Amino acid sequence: MSTTDERLDRIESLVVQNAQAIANLTEASVHQGRRVDKLTEKVDQQGDQITQLTKKVDQVIDRVDNLTTTVTHQGERLDQLTGKVDQLTDTVTQQGGQINQLTETVTRQGERQETILYETQRLIRNIGEESGLANAVSQANRASLEMLVRMVQAVQADIKSLQADIKGVQVENQRILRHLFGDGQGRED
Repeated sequence: MSTTDERLDRIESLVVQNAQAIANLTEASVHQGRRVDKLTEKVDQQGDQITQLTKKVDQVIDRVDNLTTTVTHQGERLDQLTGKVDQLTDTVTQQGGQINQLTETVTRQGERQETILYETQRLIRNIGEESGLANAVSQANRASLEMLVRMVQAVQADIKSLQADIKGVQVENQRILRHLFGDGQGRED
């Protein structure tokens, strides 16, 4: 064979090799294109997921804003309730002072009633010891004085009942204060 034929054979062989290489490259390119399509699809899916997550984050932010508003309102309400509790505590404290004054007044009246009762009973005994004409007068006076004693005793019973009522109010005030401030705790003025 001549050199020209050899060259042509060689060129032909190179062309066939190049054609095969081009076919291989084309197939690899098609394969790469498919991989790129799959990756693009995954990127699109991830984009959709990111969009959904962004919406969820926005919803969470809205909820946090709503909770913040609710907490703010509850804080304002708590401040109002604290003010009302302070007012109620002041009222209970004032009532406690008034009850103490009333208790002292009732106690003094009770002591006066006991003195009147003692003096009345002493007078009844003295009248009972008198004789004769004074005895007839003393019977009428005795009846009047005994009625007066019964009235004083009734007043004493009323005073004791009033003292018991006052004691009940004091106990209720203490219960309210314990409820407001807990057992064993006081309010600092």
